[in-house]
Amino acid sequence: MFYRHSPPGTPLDDNMIIMPGAVFMQILDDNPGAGTALLGEIKAIYAGIGSDVLHFLRNGNAVDKEEYSNLLDQFRETQGFSLLQEAAVTQRLCKRIIKRGRIQSDDEYYAIQELLCDLSQEILSAGDLAEVARLAVTYEARV
Repeated sequence: MFYRHSPPGTPLDDNMIIMPGAVFMQILDDNPGAGTALLGEIKAIYAGIGSDVLHFLRNGNAVDKEEYSNLLDQFRETQGFSLLQEAAVTQRLCKRIIKRGRIQSDDEYYAIQELLCDLSQEILSAGDLAEVARLAVTYEARV
């Protein structure tokens, strides 16, 4: 039922699994709490995409800025919510972590990992990113 998939001419990706939607929905039904974990992953993806969109809106040429602005409008119209609002969820989480002075859980730790790995992220200032990175190292040492 599951199979590995990569575009033609590229090596197989052991981390990518394609499955029918019904199988995926059954996995969610059979594992209480899996939906919450999936939602967290989706929010992290939106935050990463939002960061990239912000980068092009701030630093792109006029054509890029117009295209990304149109993308945001279309996303809001078709999905019913703002992509950048979802990106702000991660920003607010980081602000809470900084204010608290520590990362409280694995969920928080994994939620910020994409930001820490993305050198072009536009969600946090350099100072806030450095503080979150420091707190992540402290959390890693604790667990």
